[in-house]
Amino acid sequence: MTARPLARALSPLPEESLPGLLLRLAYRMDCSPARVARLCGLIHRHNRLPGEYLFSLPAERVGPFDTAARLNVEEANALTLSSFAAVYPPLASVRMDGSRNTTAARKSWAASTSSRYCAACLSGDGSPVQTLYGGPWKLRWHLPVSYACVAHRTLLSQTCPSCGGTPNRPTNRERQGLITHRTTSGLHPAQCRRLVPDVHGAPAAPCAARLGPRPPGRAHVRG
Repeated sequence: MTARPLARALSPLPEESLPGLLLRLAYRMDCSPARVARLCGLIHRHNRLPGEYLFSLPAERVGPFDTAARLNVEEANALTLSSFAAVYPPLASVRMDGSRNTTAARKSWAASTSSRYCAACLSGDGSPVQTLYGGPWKLRWHLPVSYACVAHRTLLSQTCPSCGGTPNRPTNRERQGLITHRTTSGLHPAQCRRLVPDVHGAPAAPCAARLGPRPPGRAHVRG
């Protein structure tokens, strides 16, 4: 499929990660992150968004992604951990070409596909765009050495304050993709995506609790 510019676009925020931008785009376009990733040429089979794309994007994916998301090459690469390779030595041992050949153990030692978070950062800086679509999920939150937010002088959180689970860690069934339950639409980027079983026997649904103060906006969830 030839990539076309998305009907709506968002400029990347400072230090924003690839999954973070996809979550904001999905919320703005009122569709699922999987749909946005597919339109950007990042998903082709089984709705899987490879975890390897957090480290770097394969050369053949950069062009379609740039076209669809209306980015340039530098902006696209800045959404991946390749931008930290020169200053964070563990990443130097990981192939920065989007390859799946790098061992999982080496990658998990260098960085995690799931992310800690600062609730204040996710709530946004008060600007119109961040009030509507949230603040950035930051790349540095994927690094094991990152445990505090300097801007807000607080420790990073790892679990949802409502369900107590990890809000964005993919299940084994999802083969360690970058965004958990990526076919679910309607969730704000700062809402927990962890599935919570229903006590009455209904199918599990995303927790959907806010990971920070709730700004004005939508609150519906559509699977």
